[in-house]
Amino acid sequence: MPIARALEYKIDPNHSTIGFATPILGNLSKVHGKFTEFTVTLKFDENDLPNSSVSAVIKAASIDTGVADRDKHLRSADFFDVAKFADITFASSRIERSGDH
Repeated sequence: MPIARALEYKIDPNHSTIGFATPILGNLSKVHGKFTEFTVTLKFDENDLPNSSVSAVIKAASIDTGVADRDKHLRSADFFDVAKFADITFASSRIERSGDH
């Protein structure tokens, strides 16, 4: 019997979105936006799910809310401070099964 191993998937940013919505004005409205530059890697091991993982690197300067002045402010030291912190990173700490799927 062959030894199973984790499959690795690179998410295509041309066909994917990392988006967000955040409340403003005391929850009266929301700002919607996205990041346009990122890499996401999924490792999936069906036979050993804890061996699976997700990692992402997002270029903070690629924030896009559709309003140039707001995006400039979000890139500033008031928010993301992209001059100091160019990347937003995520690495899963565990993957676990929930239910039958």
